[in-house]
Amino acid sequence: MSVFTRKGSPYYYAEFIVRGRRVVRSTKATSRREAEAVEKSFRMEVAREEPRLGSGEAKLTLDQACGRYWATHGKKLRDARNVQRWLQYIIRHIEKTTPISALSVKHVTAMRTSLETEGVGPISLNRTVTTLQGVHNMAAKKWEEPVRVIDWRGLKTKETGRTRAETREHAQALLQALPIHIRQVVLFILTTGLRREEAFQVVWPRVNFENSSVNVRVKGGKDRDVLLSPEALVVLHERPREGRYVFDTTNYRKHFEKALSIAGIEDFTWHDLRHTFATWMGQSGAPLEVIRDQLGHSSIAVTQKYRHVVQSEVRAALQRIPTVSPISGNVTPIKRA
Repeated sequence: MSVFTRKGSPYYYAEFIVRGRRVVRSTKATSRREAEAVEKSFRMEVAREEPRLGSGEAKLTLDQACGRYWATHGKKLRDARNVQRWLQYIIRHIEKTTPISALSVKHVTAMRTSLETEGVGPISLNRTVTTLQGVHNMAAKKWEEPVRVIDWRGLKTKETGRTRAETREHAQALLQALPIHIRQVVLFILTTGLRREEAFQVVWPRVNFENSSVNVRVKGGKDRDVLLSPEALVVLHERPREGRYVFDTTNYRKHFEKALSIAGIEDFTWHDLRHTFATWMGQSGAPLEVIRDQLGHSSIAVTQKYRHVVQSEVRAALQRIPTVSPISGNVTPIKRA
């Protein structure tokens, strides 16, 4: 038997498979023993039902499921543009006429292999698999489609923390190779540490020039105020006040990739602009707590990846501390016996 609790609910839920159909229901029971009894009755009830998909009845295809997922859920997400791209990956690498009820591990594995061959990185691979998992779960739980059980955890690649940062010289070369409208948003990220999506969504009503700050919608759907450096303020003053959004991001992918090639920079992403900003803050002597607050990290643990930068600056600062010892010029290292 499979009964479990969900965060925020006092009740146990039952989950089971009957004739390939995955069923998840609330038992309305608050104890495991009662929930298991209700789950047993659920199984018997579902087993007596007629199969919902007859041989002559049309089945929901993967293409239709992805379209329905986009229309009802995906396009409303903060990262909608990426979700759309991941849905396109799915349809391109799995036969679109595949019934959602027939989707299995072999389909997902084949999709992953195909994407890897195309050169798609591990993070995009995982996001694509996660998006397909969302389509699959919605088909089962919201649309009551009979689906197969898939162990999604085994289909995702472990992601390693990335702290790729560039030098100021390379950053200047990148900026010079960009058209003015993309240069401005790249420079804004390099001087604020915002995520790409956060910078793209900056609107004029949320810019506060008096306090040198901007209010942005951050990861997780919350709002926060981000302090602006003098250089970031200059960028804002240079932008024309046309429309609601501050930045023009037309063809940002094409311009960014072309500029990287011109500047001779490899293996560098938009998110690495944020890493570069954090690294520069650490090199300037800012403690981890300050970096955390500016980046909007939920805890100092997330900011720990920049510890080595901060520590190196502390070591350098220690070497510059003036000595007050009267014998400092005659100090001889003690040799161990």
